[in-house]
Amino acid sequence: MKQRIVTLGEVMMRLQADGFAKLDQTRGLNIVYGGGEANVAIPDNLLGRGAIKFMREHLLDTSPILLGGDRLGLYFVENGASMRASQIVYDRFGSAFSQITTGMIDWESVLSGATWFHWAGITPALSQGAADVCLEAVKMAKKLNITVSADIFYRSNLWNYGKGPSEVLPELTQYTDIVVANQDNIKTIFGIGSDSFVDACKKLKAVYPNIKKIADT
Repeated sequence: MKQRIVTLGEVMMRLQADGFAKLDQTRGLNIVYGGGEANVAIPDNLLGRGAIKFMREHLLDTSPILLGGDRLGLYFVENGASMRASQIVYDRFGSAFSQITTGMIDWESVLSGATWFHWAGITPALSQGAADVCLEAVKMAKKLNITVSADIFYRSNLWNYGKGPSEVLPELTQYTDIVVANQDNIKTIFGIGSDSFVDACKKLKAVYPNIKKIADT
C-alpha cells in the first residue's frame, strides 16, 4: 500500500565550510537546506522560497507550507578531519518556525488521506507555540486513526522558553504509536530507570500502553 507521510518540523539553511576547512578558516560556504522533518512555516523572502524550491526538487509536497516570519533558521557546519570531530553552530533563535501557533494549520485538511504522521523531540523544544502545534497535530492524527511515530531525542540547549522535555514530551507520547528513543532518553524524559534497554522499553510501554513499538538507533 502506498504511504502518504506527513511530518512537522523545521528546515534550516545549512552553510557548510569548503572541504575540511574550519569555520574560522573558510572563505566559502556551500548552501544546502536540511532538517529532520518537512517545514510548515518558512519566511516569505528569497531564502524561504529557496528552501521550498529545494524540497520540491526532492519530490516533496510543499503545498501545506505557510509563509511568514522574518528569518530562516541557520546552522553552520565544518567537516571533521582525522581526530578532529565535526562541528555545528546553530543560529535559529526567532526563526519563522519557532513563531508558529495553534490554529495556523488546518490539521484535518493536511492529514486527510495520510497514513503516517511523524514528529521529533526537537520540534516542541523550539517554543511553546511549536509544542502546542505538535500536540494539536498528534491529537488530530489519532482522531483520524493515522499511525504516529516520534524520534524522541532532545537538545538540552534549545529548551529556553520555560519548560523542559520532561514537562512536554510525555503528553505527546500518549498519542504516539512508534517511538525511537535510547535508554538515556527514557530515563531523562520519563523518569524511568532501568538496567537495560529492553527493560526500559517494557517499563515505558507499561506506562504508555498506546506504544506499539520502540526502537533505538
